[in-house]
Amino acid sequence: MKKNYLFKALMAVLCFMGMANPVFAVNVSDLVGRYSLVSNGSENNGENGLAVNFDVTIRSGAEDDALILSGFFGKSNTINATFDAENSTIVIKSGNYVEMGVSLEEGSMAAFQLLFPVVDGAPDMMNPITLDVAQDGTISFSNHIGCVVQAFVPGAGFQMMVLETLKGGTLTKKNVQACTPEQITGKYAFSCEKEFNEACTESLLNGFSKGDDELTVKSLGDNQYEISGFFGVSTPVPAVYYPEIGQMIVASNAMLGGVKYGENAEGSLDLRTMLTDMYIDVEEGKLATNNVVMVGFTANDESMEDDAILVLMRGGKGTRTASGIGVVKKNDAADGLVDVYSLNGVQLLKNAEAGKLNLPKGTYILRSANGVSKVAL
Repeated sequence: MKKNYLFKALMAVLCFMGMANPVFAVNVSDLVGRYSLVSNGSENNGENGLAVNFDVTIRSGAEDDALILSGFFGKSNTINATFDAENSTIVIKSGNYVEMGVSLEEGSMAAFQLLFPVVDGAPDMMNPITLDVAQDGTISFSNHIGCVVQAFVPGAGFQMMVLETLKGGTLTKKNVQACTPEQITGKYAFSCEKEFNEACTESLLNGFSKGDDELTVKSLGDNQYEISGFFGVSTPVPAVYYPEIGQMIVASNAMLGGVKYGENAEGSLDLRTMLTDMYIDVEEGKLATNNVVMVGFTANDESMEDDAILVLMRGGKGTRTASGIGVVKKNDAADGLVDVYSLNGVQLLKNAEAGKLNLPKGTYILRSANGVSKVAL
């Protein structure tokens, strides 16, 4: 009886200790979100045009432990990392690209900005960057993280220089207001700075808008969108909306179609962001990106000019000027061929016959050349 009492008492103590010191397991899904990074100080205080306090987004990658980070030094970039659950650390391989500096001026050269740990003022190419994850989900780092530029110098080859160093910091998760398709779709006045490759033939440069663009954003459902109008090109490019981080992402090298090169040969155009995807911050009625985005040309005939950059854009901001489904007027009658939308702006049908709609019962928006109507089926 006494042994039984002691056993129960011992179990009670062990249970109490377990309750007093619970173990919280953080997983990849817990880390997904948008964070505010506040540094503990920096080497050059942002004098080289790099932010030292900025937002960082984290989303899950293809593998179970894979993460994709973006936003370091205020740049939109794809930083591949893994989550080490056993040690509660995010591990970033050295040498991820922060940005590729491009200029189309004659004689200029590309410069790569890379992410490295910094030791004694020099990039450490042998070790990864590690971020510590606390039980409450707060992320921090005490090691120094540097943005390192690598450029080719005539007569000296590739040279590396540390542009900026963060001397530790903390990442705190922010609340992100997810947007509905109705809040995103529509036409946008997109203000941006462009640079044209004057070395290319005029036939290649024709058709690109010289000034600001008008973008059109359409919803395809399930957070899939199409954006048309970049550089004045009407061909849409696919975009995926990630509500948990408040961003749309356009994969680099999205095809924009074909173009004539001279009299007989043709080539293809693509929307490039080179070493990263295109990240677009999304708020209701607003779009913004700081990616360097360009239109590339690839000739079908290998004997001709190949892989040229025609025009580039250094970021941009868009403000919505019209909603995606237009203004519904009760007296308008949409007939003939119509586009059909749900009430939240998702396009369901395109160029369908108004009198032969095979849809479940409900209320829809019909849009045709004659007007826009709200109808109940």
